Amino acid sequence: MLKIGNIRLNKSLILAPLHGVNCNAFRLLCKSHGAGLVYTSMIHDETILGKEKPLDVIEEERPIAVQLVGKDNIAEAASLIEDKADIIDINLGCPDKEVLTKKAGSFLIKHPDQMEKAVSKVVSAVNRPVTAKIRIGWDNKSINAIEVSKILENNNITAIAVHARTAKQGYTGKADWNIIRQVKRAVNIPVIGNGDVFRPKDYQPIIDKTDADAVMIGRGSIGNPQIFENIIRIKQDKPIIRKDSSLAYQYFREFLSYYKKYSPRNIFSEIRQHAMWLVKGIKNGKEIKNSLSECRDINGLKEIFEKRATSSP
Repeated sequence: MLKIGNIRLNKSLILAPLHGVNCNAFRLLCKSHGAGLVYTSMIHDETILGKEKPLDVIEEERPIAVQLVGKDNIAEAASLIEDKADIIDINLGCPDKEVLTKKAGSFLIKHPDQMEKAVSKVVSAVNRPVTAKIRIGWDNKSINAIEVSKILENNNITAIAVHARTAKQGYTGKADWNIIRQVKRAVNIPVIGNGDVFRPKDYQPIIDKTDADAVMIGRGSIGNPQIFENIIRIKQDKPIIRKDSSLAYQYFREFLSYYKKYSPRNIFSEIRQHAMWLVKGIKNGKEIKNSLSECRDINGLKEIFEKRATSSP
C-alpha cells in the first residue's frame, strides 16, 4: 500500500492533473474504474486568490490531490484551499508559455534556488502532505531531475511525480523512463512514474524499468477510464474490458450522472467534449465523434449513443 504523508492509497494508479479535462465528473469516473488517487486540473495561484471560480472538489472523490502552479503567491493559495485537499501538489513541470512567463511551472526546475524558496513556503504554510510533479530537466543538455528531487526531499516534499520528458519536449518524443529509475534510487520518498502509459500493457514495463512506487496516467486516460480497471485486471490475470459503442454509452451515462449531481457549472460544450473523447478507439469512432460534435443539447448526444449502441453487433 502506497503512503504519501499520512494518506494511504489502496491502489497505485493515479489520474494525472489534466488541464481542461479533469472536472470532478471525470475524476469520479476514473476513480470508480480503478484510480487510487485523482488530481484536479492545474490551478493557478492567482485563480485561488482572485476567487474567479469555485474549487470543484467533493467528498466522494477523496483522497484527492489539488495541483497548484505559481511562484510568489502559491503558498498563500495553498493555505486557502487546504481544507479541500488531502494532498497539495506543486506543478514544477508545465511548459506552457503563459506559465513560464510568470516564472512558474518548469521555469522553476531551471532555477532550483527559486524553486526551493517557493516549495519551502508552501510546506510551511499548510498541514497537508505536499508533493511535486516535475520534468526531468529543461532540455536534453540540462537533465537535473536528481538534483531537483533531492532538493524537494530535503524540503519535506512527501512524493515526487516524474514526467520523463524535458520541458522543451513538451508532449513530443519518447519519455525517458531511465531517469525515473535514477530518481527512485536517489531519494527515500515515493516516486511516481509518468509518461507514455497509453495502454494497459504499458503499466508493467514502466514499473519494471523504473521501480516506481506508483504510475500516473494522463493522456492515456482521456476517454478511457477503463485503463485503470484494465491494468488491475491484467495484474489479476483477468481478460481486459474491450470498449465498444455500448460501453462508451455506459461511461457517458455515468459521467453525466456525476456531472449533473456534482458539477458547480453546467457547460454543454464540456459535456459534449467528454462524449466525443469516450468514442475514441471504438469501431466507427470518428464518424460517431463527428455526429456528436454537431449536437446542441444533451438529448441529442443521448440519441446518437442510443442509436449506435442498439446497432452494435
